[in-house]
Amino acid sequence: MKTDIIIEDLIEGQSLFCTIRGNVKFLDIITNNLHPIVCIDSEGDEEFYTLDGKLTSLHDLPSLFLRSPFGTAERVVLVKTASNDFIPRVLVKIVNNRAVCWQDAKTIEEAEYETRTGTWSSWKEIDAIVELTLQDISDGKGVGVDPSLIKIIQ
Repeated sequence: MKTDIIIEDLIEGQSLFCTIRGNVKFLDIITNNLHPIVCIDSEGDEEFYTLDGKLTSLHDLPSLFLRSPFGTAERVVLVKTASNDFIPRVLVKIVNNRAVCWQDAKTIEEAEYETRTGTWSSWKEIDAIVELTLQDISDGKGVGVDPSLIKIIQ
């Protein structure tokens, strides 16, 4: 994946998309700098990018684009945290077997208000949710089903 940013075409105040910070605004070009592209994110923090759109020269892929490079087929997946728990996040795209998800959004609805993404190397699709009543459970239904996949209904 390559960035679609052309430095000569950038205009001060232009809206750009960063895969890590969400929507950002272009501010300036600093000549003779390793990270010459200066942008500001929604929280007012300045971010500096390389000529090929990388947030740091340590990143393998660019993160700065004219508009979001992601498809629109968002869905909820489970991502593995540092404490080895799986938590739900809204998947934006899969890049090199890594899940790029909205940072804190657990539902598609929450993703509408999210501006930051994160990348998880360990993730999995959500298995089907099993809906059971308390009576079903007392009757022995749902035995062997992961408790996190059971939704109790009335």
